[in-house]
Order: sequence, then structure tokens, then C-alpha cells
Amino acid sequence: FAKNIVIGEPGKLKDLAYSSFEEAKAQFFKQLISFFAHHDKNKTVEYLHPAFGNLNYKEWLQFHKKHVQHHFEQFGLGNN
Repeated sequence: FAKNIVIGEPGKLKDLAYSSFEEAKAQFFKQLISFFAHHDKNKTVEYLHPAFGNLNYKEWLQFHKKHVQHHFEQFGLGNN
């Protein structure tokens, strides 16, 4: 796996993509529904992840679950 991937300029935060947490949540759920719909129609497709290589639907589900869980814990949004 690739190590120490830098996304964006080191030490500089990107501007916020959404003006509120509610707007971010709405966009998240819209994208989530799109993800499920796409994979429902394309059951065998694989897409390249920059660190983990090609992932199938089940692997992307596992990745997204762990990624979202990480951010929920990071920002105190989980059920600890």
C-alpha cells in the first residue's frame, strides 16, 4: 500500500465545501443513494482506490463504513 499520501497542500486546510453541517449531511446521503443505485446496476464493476488498488462493491462498502466511522469518531458524532 502507498504510504504517507498527501492530499492538497501540506499545512493548508481546504475551504469548506458546504455552508452548514445540514447541507453536508444532505449531500452525503444524496451521494450514498447514488453509490447504491450505481452498484445495483453495475454489480461486477471495480474502481481504483489510490492506496488500496481496485476495489469491488463489497470492498468499497467496507472502506466507506470504516472511513465514515473514523470521521464520526473524530468529530464526536458516533455512539462510542
